[in-house]
Amino acid sequence: MSWRKRGQPALALFLPGFLLLLAGCAGFQPKFERPPAREGRAVAAAFAAAGNHRCGSSLDAEVAVTASFFSLTGGRTGRISGYLLAGEPSLLKFVAVNPLGQPLLVFVSDGHRFQTVLVAEGKGYEGAIRSRTVQRYMPAGFVDQPLFPWLVGHVSPVTEVEVLGRDPAGKGYWLTFPAPDGINRNLLLFDPAARLVRRRILENHQGKTLLDVHYEDYRPVGREECRLPGIITVNRLPHNTTLIIEMMNMEPAGPGLTAADFVVTLPPGFERVEVR
Repeated sequence: MSWRKRGQPALALFLPGFLLLLAGCAGFQPKFERPPAREGRAVAAAFAAAGNHRCGSSLDAEVAVTASFFSLTGGRTGRISGYLLAGEPSLLKFVAVNPLGQPLLVFVSDGHRFQTVLVAEGKGYEGAIRSRTVQRYMPAGFVDQPLFPWLVGHVSPVTEVEVLGRDPAGKGYWLTFPAPDGINRNLLLFDPAARLVRRRILENHQGKTLLDVHYEDYRPVGREECRLPGIITVNRLPHNTTLIIEMMNMEPAGPGLTAADFVVTLPPGFERVEVR
């Protein structure tokens, strides 16, 4: 059952690690084998058909986020659980809770501004996604990408898709298309048989990987033909960090979703801090 249906109070922050820890990393060049022209056209057609096959524009789920940090002196792992509400194009709300179900923090964003409330500190932080503070932790060009498609393993409708070639491991075909900012580009590992995205990479014009996301454990959600990833892995992060997002009890949020679901009203006595 989702946090909205349980009546969990909206009082605190999401893990900025999911949205803001995704900083640039070393370059990655996928290996592929060029297919015959006819085969490439068939893959492009399957991709276009998959793009027209929609699973809805919102998601309501229980979520567990695990971050693992490794260094020469050892490593450590942190895990946080809670409830996620998301919608197109970049609406996001995450309520993190302790083992007793009490809220620890809340993060909300409409793609332009964000709010973070830390219950233990009695503070609410808010500001523009394009603020200097946030930009320090986000990959260049990611702020212009719709967040919801990255979260559910879908792709917004695009017209300039190029089929690069077959994946040597047999996981599908690598495709590429420009990023919304017109500077960077997307690389996509697409499985035409299952019509699913297996991997998505944001790369700059110099070939540097800005974001690398793997999608696994697809599960039926809502309509039987709709499948969404149950496990999303973001690796090759700074400081040898791996981020794993596990989705559980996923379902469409429904037509009652409004902009008011992505606004937090600070409780009395909480301090408001503007992030610049």
